[in-house]
Amino acid sequence: MILLYNTLSCKNKQGNTYCTTLGLKTNSEGKLEFSSLLEEKLEGPVIVKDISKLSDSIEFDIKNDTKFFLNNSKSSKENYRDNDVIYYSGAINTVYAYRKTATGILDSVSETSATLSGKQYQIATTDAKKKLSFSGEFSEDKAFLTFILGINDGIVDVENGSIENISNNDDNSTLLSMIEKTISKAIYIKNDSEASLWEDKIPFDTTDATIYLNGNITHTATISAHDVIYHSKSFNSIWIYRKIVSGTIENISSVTSPTSVTLSGKTYTIASSDAAYKLSLYGEFEIGDYATLILGLNNECVAIVNPKEASKVFYGIVTATGEKEYTDKDGEKYTQNSVTVTDTTATSYTFEYNRKHLDIGDVVKVSVSEAVTINLINTDIGKSAYNILSSAVKNGKFSDDCEIIDIKGAEVIKVNPSRISGVQLSSDYFIYKTPVLYHEFNDDGEISKLILKNFTGDIDEYGIVLSSDGGRIKYMTDRNEKSLSTEGVGCSVGPARFSVESGKITYASSLNSYIENIETLTSFAAYDEKGNEYPLSNNIKVFIRTITGYDYSSISDVLSGNYKISAYYDKNPSFGGRIRVIIATRNV
Repeated sequence: MILLYNTLSCKNKQGNTYCTTLGLKTNSEGKLEFSSLLEEKLEGPVIVKDISKLSDSIEFDIKNDTKFFLNNSKSSKENYRDNDVIYYSGAINTVYAYRKTATGILDSVSETSATLSGKQYQIATTDAKKKLSFSGEFSEDKAFLTFILGINDGIVDVENGSIENISNNDDNSTLLSMIEKTISKAIYIKNDSEASLWEDKIPFDTTDATIYLNGNITHTATISAHDVIYHSKSFNSIWIYRKIVSGTIENISSVTSPTSVTLSGKTYTIASSDAAYKLSLYGEFEIGDYATLILGLNNECVAIVNPKEASKVFYGIVTATGEKEYTDKDGEKYTQNSVTVTDTTATSYTFEYNRKHLDIGDVVKVSVSEAVTINLINTDIGKSAYNILSSAVKNGKFSDDCEIIDIKGAEVIKVNPSRISGVQLSSDYFIYKTPVLYHEFNDDGEISKLILKNFTGDIDEYGIVLSSDGGRIKYMTDRNEKSLSTEGVGCSVGPARFSVESGKITYASSLNSYIENIETLTSFAAYDEKGNEYPLSNNIKVFIRTITGYDYSSISDVLSGNYKISAYYDKNPSFGGRIRVIIATRNV
């Protein structure tokens, strides 16, 4: 048998593998593809809906010595599941099961094959062929589908796409990449009249559509002038973007055929022919002009208008001051005072502005129209306002389009409302630490904007101090060992918080709060013996204790091993704390 197999896998004088001259197939290694030999002998495919009734679903008498395979590996009948694709052969007393799917966007269909997200699959059944035909239920352009695959990855059946199945793909497919293939071109809502008729621009019924506003799911779709809309019929979704920026045009690349524009120190890709025309040699805007950009997906410039057409007021933090070089309409360079403000979406804008009385960390209101006005905001919060705000946070009363940032000096991070929902804002914070610098409610009493002052602790780094001697420490926040001089301020060896300022670690402080013996650990939280939950940081640092020190690791490694675990947190979870560092010691 082995001699015959080897012979069939050899090449003849013409360079062809012998088995191919007999009409057989080879695998990726050029060897005889055994499954192709089986294919003609096998009955099926059959998709078994109830695997407990396998014998009733196939015309095959299962015996005590029947052999079972799953995805071409030896298995047992007990490992089979509902909806597996089954093939069988009485001649060799064997049952084959396949459990594999491919999920993506339908690119094209032919008589014998279909291409899904760039990969071609052979159609293996008449049922699948019918569903993918011109008159079939899945003939729609750019449909989001899941292929049920059988032997040799042939398409056995077709279903509506399942987001959960994307992780089963052989490649590194992502939901985002699939959505981007189906999303429409930007639809710019120029005025209130167009806003009232926005649904006429969507080529499907929006009644049950999932609607996003600035990337977050919203329950209502109130469209305003200068909104940008995208849609995807395949995902029954609508994306609304409500973002405008104003400032001096510093650069256009290039004016003959514009592809990008630099405004107030930031460069934006041009995403529409209308915007490109207005910024071209023939358009109405040029370098040195004060203008407003209407932004869409990925902060692309969809439209450009005169600032008085789309004035804007926003709140934020001064994150930089200084001097900046600008270019006027005549191409001449000049230097002007500038102020950089980061708003509640964590987007930064740089303006020509007399920065007198403005310092980094100031909370400001910025009014942008034909001119820019920046005013300081009083950050004091009275007891009455504190009670209302504290209750709203505790009860998770955030608007669908809520914008939250956490700041520390010039460092700013965007915060998801779920990160602080349910957290208790202690009155002590307001007396001693002032964790909320600015807040705003909508008409429904929901928090719509928040500026926090180093409340989450997520700006800082976390890790472990390996040694501490006279203010000089050695530490790890990842796989690499580093050193830091803390100017005489020492830190105990062990888990620590590393303060980040201006992008650099400046000092370390020990994490003294910990759970010594964790009863249960998951990818999201740890539980002590009393069942108290301690959420894990999204950037959890995991170290495995060794004889010589520590190895940097991951939650997945710890969960799959046998370890004694200690977890360290920065503050009580009820006040927004998170487990930051986990130390795992292997059980002997």
